Amino acid sequence: MLSAIVVDDETDLRTSLSEYLEIKGVSILATGQNGKDAFELYQHHKPDVVLLDFLMPQYDGLYAITRIRDFDPDAKIVMLTASVGDDTFKRLVDNDVSGIIYKPYDMDVLINNIERVIAGERIIPKYRPWKNSARLDIPQ
Repeated sequence: MLSAIVVDDETDLRTSLSEYLEIKGVSILATGQNGKDAFELYQHHKPDVVLLDFLMPQYDGLYAITRIRDFDPDAKIVMLTASVGDDTFKRLVDNDVSGIIYKPYDMDVLINNIERVIAGERIIPKYRPWKNSARLDIPQ
């Protein structure tokens, strides 16, 4: 069974995503609300994949990515984000994020992309500037 941790500062999103993934057969080992939580939970649980928001208070997703990558360069990290500007998109790609999925997302497409990341594929959609944030074409 596929294992994951879900990290997002929005409690309702974190809870609903975790519940849906559990229904779909993904074992949610833990949830957190910021990048520091993500790193600590990764160290403790070593899940197959980390599902991570970018913009979070105190410690953002980039904090988590850099710490997790230092700890485990092979970690699978999928960024779930509503806002990605030019600089942020470049930083995510440069820090070797395994996937970027733009909110709102279709849950079945999300599951498919998680499976693809676990299989070793990198899911980096096309970046298209749109009103100071990225519009990403999510591969299906």
